[in-house]
Amino acid sequence: MEKFDFFKTCKKCKDEECCREPYYAFVAENEIERIRNKIKELKLKISDKSEDFIDIEVVYYEDEPLKFKVIKKINKDCIFLENRRYCRINEVKPFDCKIWPLTYDYFPKENKLVIYLGDCPLTKKMPKSWIESTIEEIKKELKKRTKEELISYSILDRDETLKIIKEIPNFL
Repeated sequence: MEKFDFFKTCKKCKDEECCREPYYAFVAENEIERIRNKIKELKLKISDKSEDFIDIEVVYYEDEPLKFKVIKKINKDCIFLENRRYCRINEVKPFDCKIWPLTYDYFPKENKLVIYLGDCPLTKKMPKSWIESTIEEIKKELKKRTKEELISYSILDRDETLKIIKEIPNFL
């Protein structure tokens, strides 16, 4: 992804919705170890056992339960959020968090990936080149995910303000 200092910009933002309910911070299996190591490195008061920082959610696809992992919340805030604007694990935060205000859905029957742009004060500040490079990064990262992870993430409720910015047919 192209360099764009979201972290610096986010800390100045006045939006109180990010990193809070109803939004999820989806965690893929390949991200858990990095988060565990960061918890140890920072000596956070959260144990490095995944059940202490991850919740398991269940959605249904074609009547089959699919489990997926999300970062826990305390009082509706992400467990890693400090002072409403500071992500304590910024360097290793889940890909889902890194790419915001972009997000995606995978439609398995059509084998199609749809990329959305969310409603965020940053959208006015981010360069188009960042969006384009991030879409490429999304495609690369999602190819590492299991189909179950892609489907369960895509079943989550979506904000009505999301705008489709790209559709990618024949994704997998």
